[in-house]
Amino acid sequence: MRFDVAVVGLGGMGSAIAAHCARRGASVIGLEQFESTHDLGSSSGKSRMIRKAYFEDAAYVPLLLRAYDLWRELERKTDTELLRITGLLMVGEEETEIIAGACRAARQHNLQLESLSARQITARYPTLKVLEREVGVFESDGGVLDPEACVQAHLRVASAAGAEMHFGVAMKGWEKTNTGFQLELGDGTKVESRTLVFSLGAWFKEAFEKVGIRMQVQRNVQA
Repeated sequence: MRFDVAVVGLGGMGSAIAAHCARRGASVIGLEQFESTHDLGSSSGKSRMIRKAYFEDAAYVPLLLRAYDLWRELERKTDTELLRITGLLMVGEEETEIIAGACRAARQHNLQLESLSARQITARYPTLKVLEREVGVFESDGGVLDPEACVQAHLRVASAAGAEMHFGVAMKGWEKTNTGFQLELGDGTKVESRTLVFSLGAWFKEAFEKVGIRMQVQRNVQA
């Protein structure tokens, strides 16, 4: 079997890659070692935060603005609610990365943020205990995504556009060829593709160590 694109890992990233490649006319095969929307990777859980005033680096803002449009487009295509706007409150001292960075991103990209003093935060959110020197910024466009529903929606779009989705099939190995890549699957099947995309989450470590690239995977507990 030969395809234009092989996507290994069909979580939040891989399912989106497969959907967009297939919609653009590429022949796509998607491979997932577990079942669809499993709870062993990076895309399980009931919510993921999304925001526009990205404090980590303002360079992300154009990508986020495009992402908002694409989530709404995906909702229309699949008749599924994926993105729920809730508003987002960020709290810290003025010089902290989260406050200073969010304000910097908002200034550079003309985003609307509401500034709140500690007293105003307590008045609006009486369940929160805020320190005297802390301030807040409120982004009305902040919200949450349903990650598992997002994966399912992208998989439906990919399949409707002709992509082949294979679940419970692990990649045993891969190698570069003169015309692209050859993948060996756990069931003995071999697949050829012009382009190979890895979307492996924590399994990047195992896959890349075989070619001499060392990675350290760290669990990031949010709450």
